[in-house]
Amino acid sequence: MHEDTKVVKTLGKEVGTVIVTIYDTVEELIANVEESVILSMFNKANVIAMQAKERQIHSPEKMGKNKKMKLAFNLLSTEEIISCQGDYEALESLALTKMPEVEASLAADASPAADVETE
Repeated sequence: MHEDTKVVKTLGKEVGTVIVTIYDTVEELIANVEESVILSMFNKANVIAMQAKERQIHSPEKMGKNKKMKLAFNLLSTEEIISCQGDYEALESLALTKMPEVEASLAADASPAADVETE
């Protein structure tokens, strides 16, 4: 176990620092922190992590560049892919031309109107 100094920010402005104990093993944690505290903190962190995971599914506009590029690559036709054979930069450039289509698709998926069934 060791201590680490962490910066505390609020509204993007540094307001102070805190010294945090970092446990290197589960055994150290168990030996130094009460079981009820460990369970409470883990369960709270687990809930936050699971909520963030679900939120990410429903917030595609915040999808990372790599995931968007994968979607763009999937929009390429076989002919487009063959035309770039052996040239990754050309393939990547071609995929970037599909990015507006990816963005439009993500925006449509995120739109509340997308959830409404039409008759």
